[in-house]
Amino acid sequence: MALEVVAASRRATLPITVRGPDGLDIRIPRWMTEPAAGHMVLASTATLAITALRAVAELLAVHHLWTPSASATDPPSQTATANQEGPHEADAL
Repeated sequence: MALEVVAASRRATLPITVRGPDGLDIRIPRWMTEPAAGHMVLASTATLAITALRAVAELLAVHHLWTPSASATDPPSQTATANQEGPHEADAL
């Protein structure tokens, strides 16, 4: 879908204003106009790689916004993973 750009700042961090097919102007993040945004997959359940979740946990811990428990940092046992999740679901939390 093509949208008319109504206003755009020269600063790449600021959103742009587009006019939708209904005539309403909305502000959207600039990254949504990049070609890579067209390759995003929508799903009813969010999935993230365990490495991404661990990176977020590490970032929060570094800034003292979260203290990980031992169970949060220890890898899950194979038995628990096999009983609770399918073979590929354990990697995509």
